[in-house]
Amino acid sequence: MEKKIIKSLAGIEITLDNEKASYYHPVLKKEINTRYSIEYRPTEGKLLHAGDEKINGKYQNMMIRISKEVAEEIETYIKEIEKEKKQEEKRIDEKIKKQAYANCPEGYTPCRQNWSNGDLCSAEYQTSDEGLTVKILDSDLIENHMGWYYIENSKIEKAREERRAEQTKKQEAKEKEQQKEIDALKKAQETNEPQVLTSYSTDCNDPKEECSTDIITVYINPDGTKKSTRQHTW
Repeated sequence: MEKKIIKSLAGIEITLDNEKASYYHPVLKKEINTRYSIEYRPTEGKLLHAGDEKINGKYQNMMIRISKEVAEEIETYIKEIEKEKKQEEKRIDEKIKKQAYANCPEGYTPCRQNWSNGDLCSAEYQTSDEGLTVKILDSDLIENHMGWYYIENSKIEKAREERRAEQTKKQEAKEKEQQKEIDALKKAQETNEPQVLTSYSTDCNDPKEECSTDIITVYINPDGTKKSTRQHTW
């Protein structure tokens, strides 16, 4: 990020240089480095934090008055710095990823760690290509490379099978609920009366009532619309 020079309302030149800002203090007669911190005060307008310096034996939080336009310039500069940092982090991460894959032993798959429980020596890892989550013992890892870990393909395949089983289970449950709604709608149309789809308990929504739990019942009408009722449990 190139340096940028801005001016305060009093004409003080402030140099923006990547993650630091600096200016020459005319009273203290020295260069001061400060941080990018802007605040607004109704009586003074926009203020840039200008460092904490010892003046007359006491540290003072100095501020420099700046215009709204200059404040916007600083904020834009900060955003550009953050953007460049993220791009650089992504570039470095991609470089490390390529090295990790290049160094991966045969029969293993590179993964990144999601979390680790040191006391139980267990952890959760995730492959970058398919986002597969693998929970294994730390002892099952053979080595790591700059944040990347190598896990046996047999354990990866086991995790794939578990994910497929979980996806199948969820799909079956979804289809069961869909069929239940179809059957309820059919009965509602045959009887011309609402039919119960589901019911569940939840916290009471009325502090005036002497109950802690309400029962919510969801119905389907003959025209396919749904309605719900709430019943207090005294």
